Amino acid sequence: GGGGGGNTSTEESPDYTSEAATFRAFLSSFVVIGEALPFYPPILRRIKSRQQTLLQVHLAHLNEWDDPRGFLLMEAVQQNSKRYQDDVFCRAVDEMLEE
Repeated sequence: GGGGGGNTSTEESPDYTSEAATFRAFLSSFVVIGEALPFYPPILRRIKSRQQTLLQVHLAHLNEWDDPRGFLLMEAVQQNSKRYQDDVFCRAVDEMLEE
């Protein structure tokens, strides 16, 4: 016998709003090892002023971020990269550029 379809996974769906907030925190605060200033804010300023059009985020940077959420976010991105690129990251960057 079968029942209806539906999701039978016991894993909870990620909270994409929370993930976007984590990504904004990462973009604001990640510092490359050996450097003094955050890596991504200058890139975001160039995008906002239309001097640059592409933001490339390195998964290694998420893993190196000194916040435990970085590794978890990196794993989530690896499992569902299209959703994170098209929704979570774009939303986070758009919100940061509006500030």
